[in-house]
Amino acid sequence: MKIRTVLDYAKMMEDQTRMRAYARAIAEVCRGRTVCEVGVGLGPLSLMALRAGAVKVYGIEADGEALALAARVMQANGFDGARFVPVPGLSTRVTLPEPVDVLLSETLDSMGLGENTAHFMADARRFLAPGGVFLPARLDCHVALANPAAYRARMRLWDESLPGEFGLDYGPVAQTLRAQQHTLPVRADELLSGWERWQQVDFAQPSSFRAVSPILFVPTGEGEALGLACSFDATLAPGVRLRTRPEDAPTHWQQAFHPFPEPVRLRRGDVVYVELVCAVEDVGSLRFEMHVASGAMRDVEAVVLQRAAAFTP
Repeated sequence: MKIRTVLDYAKMMEDQTRMRAYARAIAEVCRGRTVCEVGVGLGPLSLMALRAGAVKVYGIEADGEALALAARVMQANGFDGARFVPVPGLSTRVTLPEPVDVLLSETLDSMGLGENTAHFMADARRFLAPGGVFLPARLDCHVALANPAAYRARMRLWDESLPGEFGLDYGPVAQTLRAQQHTLPVRADELLSGWERWQQVDFAQPSSFRAVSPILFVPTGEGEALGLACSFDATLAPGVRLRTRPEDAPTHWQQAFHPFPEPVRLRRGDVVYVELVCAVEDVGSLRFEMHVASGAMRDVEAVVLQRAAAFTP
């Protein structure tokens, strides 16, 4: 489970694009209903639900300090323990005293599902009464080949400045950073392909999550792809969407960037095959392996067939 500080939660609340979209969706679906929020943080969504007319909100949060502070915020706004009920613990390990009508969550990260959202929402379906709804209702996650300047600048310290100027070899740290997700801005002119959808998750249908996602990219030009830029398109409620492409209104999520193990040189006529294999675990972050092949179509097809055989019973 990721450990956040009050400053981390506060930074998320400074994201006005996010706050406005959730406020509109909550006003649409929460009035007169019993609500459960998974991952309360400092409680802005629970508070919005109560102010929108929710009968009661159960707030699940694994961070005890954040939950206690959220409860104080509710009291400061006139909502006592009968209206906001704190539920400490990980959502997969708690129960509620009654079914709820709305399952509310903002356990999203820059790639969309990175906080293992699909797993936790699939488990949380047991809290919903018949006819209950999810908010968000659906999440479409996309990736594109990219060469972001922000990532190059971040890695320059470890690859060039420390060894060149100070004689310090931080190769192991650089290698670790190349195996991790980065949250940073990606410009539209830094994309080397179109956006390809790797997940389309309807939270009311847990089977919509795919543990293995094969993606074939046709590069838009020559260059060097350093990895995958990630964005998401969340359908919060009917008519209320929140998207995180470079051309959209900025959010605290910016974009996610997953480096390739090695840069991929793109030549005219090449294609790039990327396979994301997700581990379905009861942990706070989605874990996956990334397999990459590039080159002429016939060469990549051979790799694809070999990978497909590996998943054939």
